[in-house]
Amino acid sequence: MIGLLFQYFVHWFDARMTSRNVLLIVDNCPAHPIPRLLKA
Repeated sequence: MIGLLFQYFVHWFDARMTSRNVLLIVDNCPAHPIPRLLKA
């Protein structure tokens, strides 16, 4: 998964989980950059 696609997914996921407590576990891969401006 490329970094831009991963960031898109994380922002989409964050928007859908606004009223829930969720733990998203991601491995330490260079293609997984740290997303900025999350709501949670």
